[in-house]
Amino acid sequence: MLDLSEHCDALTAPNPFTVSLAGFLVFGILVSYIPQHTKIIQRRSSEGLSPWWVLLGGLSSIAAIGNILTLPASRADIGCCKELNGTECAAALLGVAQIGIQWSCFMFM
Repeated sequence: MLDLSEHCDALTAPNPFTVSLAGFLVFGILVSYIPQHTKIIQRRSSEGLSPWWVLLGGLSSIAAIGNILTLPASRADIGCCKELNGTECAAALLGVAQIGIQWSCFMFM
């Protein structure tokens, strides 16, 4: 690959332990929301959820997704996907994926 910036060049050889840990966290986030989603779907109601918890959790998750998408390092990682292959890009964006999945799982509730 030619013309890789210094930042993108560092992403071409991801650390297997770090990628595995980040992938495990993505999986763990998804699994942690399954019981709550199942309960809401089965009961067809979100009765029992505190409105304050929903409000503060929603604001927190929106702030987190906004923060991760405006950080220069995250934006650089996203921009590097034009120069990286699919596996390298996926590994570079696992941190963004963690926040995105957390946001989407919470917003689904």
